[in-house]
This record gives sequence, C-alpha cells and structure tokens, in this order.
Amino acid sequence: MVLLFLYILIFHFIKKELKLNTKSETKIFLICTLVSCLLAIPYRMYLIAQGYEYGLANFDMQLYTTMAEQIKDLGIRESFAAMANNWTFSQINPIQIWGYRFYVFFLKYSIYKWTFLPPVLSIYLVSIWQLLLAAYSMLMVYNSIQEEHIRYKNLSLFLMLIAPPIWYGCVRLLRETYMLYCMAGMICTLCRHERHWELKLLLYAVALTIFRPYYTVAMLPLLLLLHGREKLALFMESAIFIVLTAICVLQRVGLYNIVAVILSPNFYNQTKGFWQGPFDVLEVSGQIQFINFIGSVWNIVVVTFAVGSLIITKKLNLKNWCAFGVILDICMIYAIAYGGTTELRHKMFFVVPLVIMLNAGKFGLSQNVCGKGSGISKKAFMISFCVAILLIISILVLGLVS
Repeated sequence: MVLLFLYILIFHFIKKELKLNTKSETKIFLICTLVSCLLAIPYRMYLIAQGYEYGLANFDMQLYTTMAEQIKDLGIRESFAAMANNWTFSQINPIQIWGYRFYVFFLKYSIYKWTFLPPVLSIYLVSIWQLLLAAYSMLMVYNSIQEEHIRYKNLSLFLMLIAPPIWYGCVRLLRETYMLYCMAGMICTLCRHERHWELKLLLYAVALTIFRPYYTVAMLPLLLLLHGREKLALFMESAIFIVLTAICVLQRVGLYNIVAVILSPNFYNQTKGFWQGPFDVLEVSGQIQFINFIGSVWNIVVVTFAVGSLIITKKLNLKNWCAFGVILDICMIYAIAYGGTTELRHKMFFVVPLVIMLNAGKFGLSQNVCGKGSGISKKAFMISFCVAILLIISILVLGLVS
C-alpha cells in the first residue's frame, strides 16, 4: 500500500530532522503540525457537506483525480496517451506537462490503484500526508538557515509552520506540496553542503522547473543569499528585476497589479466577503471565504513587520533588500502572467523571504521581548504590533459599515 509506505517514510525523516532541534522547537513543531493535520478533516468534511464530491472544490483538483481514476488500469504509454487526448493537458507546455503527469500518477497509485481503502478516505490521508511533507520541508529550511540567518528562532519557526499559504496549498490535492519540498531540498542541500550537493541541487532544480519554472529563477538569488554571497545575490536579483521591469513596461502592466499581489489576499475585500458569508465557497477557485480572511490577516501582520524591519534598518542591509527584491520579482511575474490575480496558495514562495526580512532587520537591542539576544526592542515590537492591529480593526469596521 503506497500510503502506508509514504507515512512510514515521512515519520522517519521527521524524527531524524527533529534531532537537530531544541525541546522548545520540537514542541512548537509537533503542536503546529498536529493542529494543521487535524484541521484538514473538518475542512474536507465541510466541502463534502456542501455537495463537492470527495471535497474537491477546485477545477484542477477535479481534473487530476478524474484523470487518475481514468488511467488506474492503464499502462504508462496508454496513460500518457489518455492525458494527451485531454484538452486541458494538451495545452500545457512540454516541460511542465511532466509535473502534471507525475502528480496524476501519484494520485493514481495512492488513491485508486495500490490501495484497499475507499477513495474518499484515501483523499483524506493524502491531504494529511501532504501537510506532513510541508511541515517537514519547513523544518528542513529552518534547521538549514537558523544558525546564520535566524535570530528570533521560536517565532520564526512558528510563523513558517502556521503560514496559511502553505497550509491551504498543501491541504488540497495540488502540486504545491512538491514545489515546496523541492525548494526546501535546494536550500537544505546548499546550506548544509551535503555529500554530492552539486548533483542533488541540480536534480531539485530540474524537478522544480518541471513543476513551476519561474520558481527556479527566483530561487537563484535566494540561494546565493542564504549561501552568504549577498553581493552576488543582489546583483543577480537586480538583473532579474530589470528584465521583468522591461517586460512589465512593454506589456503595460500597471503598478497596481504588482502591489495587488503583495497585498493578496486583499484584506479589505476578504473582510467584505467574510461579513457577507464567512463559509461561502467560491465557484471557480473553490476557496472558502473564512480561510482567505485568515490568510489576509496573516499577510498584513507579517508584511507590516517585514516592511517595518526594512524601513527601521538604518544602514543598507543587503540581505534585507535582496529578500525584498525576490518578493518583488515574484509579484511582477504574477502581474505579467495573471494580471495580479492570485490565490492564497500562490503566496507560498513569499514565506522564506519574509522570514529572512524579519530576522535581518535592525529593530534595536534593548528591552528584548523575544528572548535574550533576540534583537527586537520592546518599543519597536509594540509599535509595529499596534500598527498592524489598527490596520486590521479599521478595515474590519470599513467592511462592516459598507
């Protein structure tokens, strides 16, 4: 049984990785991961109650599972042919089609082929396994960069584990879980200088390119930054930024579209949607208003602190500005490709750069509130926190009165 093997495998690697953590970090990881996995059950139960078969309230998920079921008794060649005959899959470029094929085959063997469980139960287990893989990926990233780049250790680990974009991207049957794992694998391989790290890094990069090519491009300056090559990272990021800016100008992409990606999910719009119907399911994307609202709260708080970290830093901090530049690059890519329209899951790539910004900023060194030597002064912490809360309350009121 594929799922049994996958669960044994992920528990083994999580146990191995947790040996690198302190007791407090282990406690944070276990609590956050347990809550994350438990929330997957009422989430899918609610969607099933709303009339969505297997709780799959998204066109892509329905497409993947339908295709996986169609090819469950076919060989590899026949399966490829069946996917090629599907209009949606036939429109995918020859590079990314392999990422779609991989995921459909993953669903085929974990849900329909090598299992004695009914599909609905297998889908529950796949969702939870993907959340475990996501948590393991974040733990790998944290352990790989915490010595050189993380000052607020428990806080950073907590923010990475509870990030709504990661949870929402991985609880659903989409390819985001494997993208996250590939990115984590690249960071872990480079920062830890593992054996044959060049070959491993190349394999992870190829795999990420198959899933989402522009993520691989954005990873280049981020990897250089985490590797300590800050000047080279900033130079590469600047080159990517200039190219993307030129494309934006040529295609007449407005600044609003770029800012919209940073602010997405838009807190004002999500507040209005929340008051109108907190548990409504959006028809096209299958998103639930309440989850989008939680994502918008997380986004506005984290972005406020990150930007505050950028502004309060008195001297030029290459690490901070490079991380911010990577975020801008992704925003411009989404603005060019989708006109600034994104889902919560598309903010997944932002989590690591935002955490780097939070830790790279200079808030002050007195009256610490995050532990000895944390670097965040009580005054700066309270000011930033109050600003974020005031923004949330004001927009909540605006949403209520409108």
